[in-house]
Amino acid sequence: MKKITLHLCLFFVILNAVFAIKPVKEYRIRPEALEIISNTHYCQTVDSFNIKVWHIPPVSNNIKNISIIVSNGDGGNMANWLGVGNLLAYSGFNVWLYDYRGFGESSDFPIKQEMLYYEEFVKDLSAVVDFVKTSQPYHKVCLLGYSMGTLICMKYLIGYPENIDFCIADGLIYSPEIIAERLSKIYEEDILLPESDSQYFDWKIFYNNLQIPIMLFHGTEDIVCTEEDVSKLKEEVKNLTIIPYTGKHLMGFSVLRGDYIGNIETFLIKE
Repeated sequence: MKKITLHLCLFFVILNAVFAIKPVKEYRIRPEALEIISNTHYCQTVDSFNIKVWHIPPVSNNIKNISIIVSNGDGGNMANWLGVGNLLAYSGFNVWLYDYRGFGESSDFPIKQEMLYYEEFVKDLSAVVDFVKTSQPYHKVCLLGYSMGTLICMKYLIGYPENIDFCIADGLIYSPEIIAERLSKIYEEDILLPESDSQYFDWKIFYNNLQIPIMLFHGTEDIVCTEEDVSKLKEEVKNLTIIPYTGKHLMGFSVLRGDYIGNIETFLIKE
């Protein structure tokens, strides 16, 4: 059995711990270079952007009818998550990696680094979800978001909660307004929000109304997802599993190592 080494997985994850939108167009490595079996697809968004997708099918005898869609953070591209994706495939999951517009080999899109996120990225995720549900109509669907990707997942769930069965968040952005203000103070630079982002949206009500199971990887030293944020989530989310670890933003995999994938598998199977 040929797997990506744990060391390589950690390298990719650490690469993604940034706090500005820094897309990378070229892939540092591709699935075939790591002997990962994958299929390439392009999904078209409602506004005619092409989103590149790598589908990593399960390479386990214990195949699970669950598709995991991975939403990247604000840096690099989907190659960052080949390590995690490969290990999830070895656990029996169908894994779908994709690049937002402006990232990797998805359609070009002008990006300002000082933006926290773009609303258009939600359209990109929506196109991938539609493709996955059409391709594998009998599968349950799990959104797995990293940092900025957690916000994209939550934004998608605002509009289409019925399409998703589970959500896993690593380095959760509790609300864009809170995080933009927090990071602006920390880095003494303005972090901008899309003009369409409404400061009147009530995130507490959203979390209160969430019906699907949510799992959160939470670092005790995370400056993005703080202890205050986690305390709110404990009160607001009905079906919440928290996996704490001692460490900073997006260091869950490097700290938990083999237990990281094990926690995901346990969470998805028990539900």
